[in-house]
Amino acid sequence: MQNATEVNISSNDPIVRISEGFQQLVSRVYSNLKMLGNASYTEVKVKYTLDSTDQAMEGIDSDYLQVPADEVLGHIKLQKNLGVNVTVKSIVEHFEAKPYGWYLAATLCALARLVATSKIS
Repeated sequence: MQNATEVNISSNDPIVRISEGFQQLVSRVYSNLKMLGNASYTEVKVKYTLDSTDQAMEGIDSDYLQVPADEVLGHIKLQKNLGVNVTVKSIVEHFEAKPYGWYLAATLCALARLVATSKIS
């Protein structure tokens, strides 16, 4: 049970039950993890995104980055309005924590898109 809600798993196979239970736990704890979509984020994509021009960023290859990049930009603007010094480390730590649960490469890809599109420097 989590938050007084029972986790319903339909399978009788113990391995499947445990796997499904953990999947439900992760989706409840890291509710904003779905913002990353089904894309695979890697260090190579960070470099590719940084090297891309604004015109290339408008293509379909970068559409998967729009939602996470907008979320990161919103966080940066909020922190700046509060007078907080924003660093890459603070951004990574914020998005690794609840409710995001993003991994390093995903956050860096979102930052790289913002840099490539001249929204941050």
